[in-house]
Amino acid sequence: MKKTVRISLAAAGLALLAGMGIWFVPGMRFSAWLCAGIAAILALWAALIRWSEKSRAGKVCKVLFLVCAAVGILSFATVEAFLVKVGRMPPSGASPAAVVVLGAGVNGKTPSLVLASRLNTAKTYLSQMPPDTPVILSGGQGPGEDVTEAQAMYDYLTAVGINGERLYLEERSTTTAENLAYSSRILSELGIDTYNNSVAVVTNDFHMARVRYLADFETPITVTGVPARLPYWWLTANYYTREYFALAKAMWNRLNGA
Repeated sequence: MKKTVRISLAAAGLALLAGMGIWFVPGMRFSAWLCAGIAAILALWAALIRWSEKSRAGKVCKVLFLVCAAVGILSFATVEAFLVKVGRMPPSGASPAAVVVLGAGVNGKTPSLVLASRLNTAKTYLSQMPPDTPVILSGGQGPGEDVTEAQAMYDYLTAVGINGERLYLEERSTTTAENLAYSSRILSELGIDTYNNSVAVVTNDFHMARVRYLADFETPITVTGVPARLPYWWLTANYYTREYFALAKAMWNRLNGA
């Protein structure tokens, strides 16, 4: 067996083992699936090497594979650089008309690490805002959640001293697009023009670019980003990588009118 084939198969095996190893790490399921995908791609590459030695068609497919891989890597690097740049933009100095805190997973009634990072950032940010600034807590109820994400956020923030009278619960949304759309409706009911007045959106740094994209093209909200950072680098890497595909899906859905 050719050395490059052996190396590719060995790398595929290591990627598969890595995926199996992180499958049960909280918040890392995406990376586990990604490792499985990388293993499959490496196995395919090994097969293409063998095929190219025996067939002209195999050589053509090998070249096409390399071109696609190069385009994919360049695309990934470009988008990731954009995500990092947008995620590190600080909030504007002007006071927003309202604040929206986007939901994330809840374990029973306990906010996940992702959601807790958003809530801690929201608490700090709200302490700097006028006390009458309305706050929308946006998030419905998903599998494994005993309460809505909005309710979990309300319980968390009121427990750390945020006045519950300024908090408004949006409990229907299950996607980022719905977060923004349903929150915009509540803000309109409160008499806030979300197009001519800025709205501070609290979410994670990796998520901020997609929020801005959806706010620009689907829901007319002038966003001031308030980025929250995750406590562990491996979670940050996991979610930034996942966001590449999430942003691509959002763009695809818009192009196809979904």
